[in-house]
Amino acid sequence: MENNKVNASKLILNNGVVLGIVGVIIQLIFYSLNQSTNQSWYMSAIPMLAIVVAIVLTFKAFKVENESFMTIGEGLKLGIGVVMISTVIGVLYTYIFINFIEPDFLANMVELQRETLMSQNFSDEQIEMSIKAYEMMSSTWILIATNLIGGLFIGFIFSLIISVIMKKNRVLEL
Repeated sequence: MENNKVNASKLILNNGVVLGIVGVIIQLIFYSLNQSTNQSWYMSAIPMLAIVVAIVLTFKAFKVENESFMTIGEGLKLGIGVVMISTVIGVLYTYIFINFIEPDFLANMVELQRETLMSQNFSDEQIEMSIKAYEMMSSTWILIATNLIGGLFIGFIFSLIISVIMKKNRVLEL
C-alpha cells in the first residue's frame, strides 16, 4: 500500500506539471492570436477540457498501477493534486504575464470593462463604481488568490464527478 502512495505522488506531480505547461501554452496561443481579452465561451472551455483530460489520464494511470482499483477519496486526492500543481504553474505565468510580458493588461481589461458598461447604457456613476470594484479585484495578489481558490474548487468538482464515474472499490473478502 505504501508503494501506491509513492506512485500517486509521482502521478500528481508529473501530470500537474504537464497540465500546467499545457495551460501556459494555451494562454500563450490566445495571447499570440490577440485573444487574451476575449471573454468568449471557448476561452474557458478549452482549458477546462484540458483539466478533464488530465484528470482522466491520471486516474487511468493510477488504476493501472493499483490493480484497476481507485476509491473516490483516492480520486479526489489525485485530481485536486494535479489541478493544484497546474494552478501554481498558471499563477506563476500570470504573475510574469501581467508584470513583465504585458504590463498594460490590467489597464486594458479595465478599459474593456468600461466600454462594455457604456454599451449597456449604465450611468456614469454606475460605471465609475463598477470600475473601482473591478480595479480592486484586479490587483495582482487578488488575482493570484482567486486563481488558487478557483483551481481548488474546479479541481474538487471535476475530481469528484470523474471519481464517481471511474471508481472501483476493492471487495472485502471475509
